Amino acid sequence: MVLQALIFPRKDLEAKICDYRYGKRFAVQQNTDSGLRLFANFQLFQAFKYGIKYTMFTNAYNPGGGTALSNTEYVNMVGTGLVELEHYFSTDKWINPVTGLDELIPDHSSKGWTNLGATYFNVNAGDPKAELFPNHGQELYDISGGKYGYDVVNGVAGVSNLSELKGIKERQTAWFDSLELKPCSAFSYRNGRDISPEVYKKLYLFGRQSNTNGAYYYYGKSKIDGIALGNDLQQSRKDLVDRRITTRWVDSYISTNPGAQEKANQLLRDKTMQAYTNRGAYTDFSHHHSAKTNQALEDLCKTLGTYLDSSGLRNECWIAGFGELSEYYWFRELTKKAVATVMHSKVYITLLWEDLKTIQNGLSDGILLEQLNTPLSIEIDLTGTPLADKSIKSTGGKLMRLGNNKYLVDFPFRNAVEGIKSVVLEVGEGNYYDNVSLSVSYYKNGNQVTIYTNKDTRAVVFTTSTDIYSIAPVLYSNDLNTSHTFNIDTANINYVGVVDELGKTRLIEI
Repeated sequence: MVLQALIFPRKDLEAKICDYRYGKRFAVQQNTDSGLRLFANFQLFQAFKYGIKYTMFTNAYNPGGGTALSNTEYVNMVGTGLVELEHYFSTDKWINPVTGLDELIPDHSSKGWTNLGATYFNVNAGDPKAELFPNHGQELYDISGGKYGYDVVNGVAGVSNLSELKGIKERQTAWFDSLELKPCSAFSYRNGRDISPEVYKKLYLFGRQSNTNGAYYYYGKSKIDGIALGNDLQQSRKDLVDRRITTRWVDSYISTNPGAQEKANQLLRDKTMQAYTNRGAYTDFSHHHSAKTNQALEDLCKTLGTYLDSSGLRNECWIAGFGELSEYYWFRELTKKAVATVMHSKVYITLLWEDLKTIQNGLSDGILLEQLNTPLSIEIDLTGTPLADKSIKSTGGKLMRLGNNKYLVDFPFRNAVEGIKSVVLEVGEGNYYDNVSLSVSYYKNGNQVTIYTNKDTRAVVFTTSTDIYSIAPVLYSNDLNTSHTFNIDTANINYVGVVDELGKTRLIEI
């Protein structure tokens, strides 16, 4: 037998694994579900106006019905970079293990068992039952006598081997694939039914439950100084697929209690400051449609965006998608350390991983590595190296100049999974994030308008015949460019929003 030793490269320079993407100090995350058109259109307008990215949890079953966004509208919104789509998991559905049909779990929403329920489960037709029952996992296992579901206590799958659950995820994956969207890495529970979260570890990195914990900002521990980010907790895979949210702004806002609206807005400010103070991740879930009107919904992005600006916190905040948060968290957690080695006038950045071969994509604490699509941010100082004071390029992702020979380097997960693989920095013309302030102007000739920006952006034209509360995005230019030309309806009131790769936005009337 020949033994092979893996020799890790020497450390010549510090290579810091950033707590958050782009080297930010803390994170703020907004999310909603259903994708109802009236509110989604206005919220995208607000996202451009106040620079707030958000996540919509939705699915192939079109939970918003006839008032929901179409597939094309979803794709266009996600293409701006200001909207992230993740999975709204239909906890009331299964792929029938007997027929293979995609349908509601028998009698799930009923208050009594019917003949259908008695066909699949060990129950009697006519007997009363709890509403929104049974759910995937332990409940299905118990009620079927082990035919379906998963026995959490003993770690045993039913005879179906969870086909009823896996099939729902497969349908969602197929829908995302058909839209050519980034695969889901996170999900939320329909109706808040976070029963047996263990079974979802096989499918996702993070899961969002419906309950709040106003003190929850957990984001692991810093690889730079070992400080707990947000909360000093031990969170398992099970905990993170059943992750609490910090607040539900809209529920507080629509309360009939005196002063409810300002209290809800102040809560956004206070929780944002707390996340900054403890270097944590603040997540807020709000049903946009629960605000009832866009006039009420306006306060959400307005309060958060203006506070980030007035407090001076925006430049230290990663305004992330929920899925992005989950991917960066696990990429960082899987990395023991990073080193930078100088060889032959180049700098090699190498990550030392946990033992990835022990990680299984089963019902264990294993990570679904294929879902890690958000790159790790590595900070490096090239002072005193052959690359100092020179233009450099990277074999990995993009670069960001920090000044005085310091850089942020994107490290894509694909660059190192097994063995030793590195991102290499060398002299050349690199691909850089442009971190300067975003400016915009336009030239109008009849109904044709051309938008000019000082760096690459995406652009959207919004139009209304009345006021901004009934506004809709009508024209998209989602390819990064410094100019965008549109033919607009001059009889209406028109706005254009632009956004760069880093999420910086501007909104102007044209």
